[in-house]
Amino acid sequence: MLAMKEDSPERDRDALLAILSFNKDGMIEVHVEKAKNDQNRLGRRSFFNYEPGSDADILMCRWRLRTKGKCPYVFSHLDGSKKLSKQAISTLSTKMLAAIGKPGAAYHCFRRGGANHMRRIGHSMGEIQCRGRWRSAAGLQRYLTDVPTAQGCLQSQAEFDDEDDED
Repeated sequence: MLAMKEDSPERDRDALLAILSFNKDGMIEVHVEKAKNDQNRLGRRSFFNYEPGSDADILMCRWRLRTKGKCPYVFSHLDGSKKLSKQAISTLSTKMLAAIGKPGAAYHCFRRGGANHMRRIGHSMGEIQCRGRWRSAAGLQRYLTDVPTAQGCLQSQAEFDDEDDED
């Protein structure tokens, strides 16, 4: 993992942006102050699963130690003084995705990738729609790639392996 190779607060923060998109057994709660699907403008709580002792857990612990627990934002300036702007998060995500071999990808790709991953491992369209907070199945459908599992078909392990190579 990129952030683990050096003792760098910047790398830790940047890698944390990317790793929080993966689904593991533990959970972290993130409060999102403004979300486009928050009609009452009260903020939304998003939950992320990750395993205790995982890379995400270690990065989160390191981040809390660096900010001395004084910063309520996961994505803050390195000194923990204030939250990062939407543009800063976008720039950092794009930079980290390029560093792991995904040039041209942006932070919104996590939503598409998450939906397709959930479909490949057998989640129902309803579960995916709920997790990604899509208002309609039609809105979700635009995010799914044209693969047999996205259309409800079973596939062989060889085809599954081929799809993983494309991601």
